[in-house]
Amino acid sequence: MQGLKIRTPGASMYVEFWKALGAAPVSININKLYEGLKSGAAEAQEDPLDIAELFKLYEVQKYVSMTNHSWSGFNLIANLKLWQSLTDDVQGVIERNAAKFAHLQRMDTDTLNVTLRTQLTQQGMLFNETNISSFRARLGSLYNSWKENVGPRAWKLLESHVGKLG
Repeated sequence: MQGLKIRTPGASMYVEFWKALGAAPVSININKLYEGLKSGAAEAQEDPLDIAELFKLYEVQKYVSMTNHSWSGFNLIANLKLWQSLTDDVQGVIERNAAKFAHLQRMDTDTLNVTLRTQLTQQGMLFNETNISSFRARLGSLYNSWKENVGPRAWKLLESHVGKLG
């Protein structure tokens, strides 16, 4: 990763993450991703496989390293005052359906990743697996910083899914 110009969203968590790994993050909006890779403004990108397919990145990128470095999902956010004004049964319906459809969406994403890996390979991309532990070994200070930012409750929830960090 040392010095690799990798396209990343501009959010500080992404930028700090890649810097901790020795890369040189380049903030490029996703609508300029293809052009950024084609021109050499970025040498790599860190988006999921559906983005590689959707944006035809197989035309400007040959290699895919499966790092499993992040996961992001959609959040259900509500105004607290409005949420508290809803009856318990309405809140329950929303919570149950959000959990149900989040699970279905995650299963769909897992299936899509398998399908897209095959498809992208057929389009000329070469895949390699990475040693994930080598990533985590360099992220101790980043983990400590972000643990303070997100707070102990969110950090405990994160570690319950991915194991101890930092």
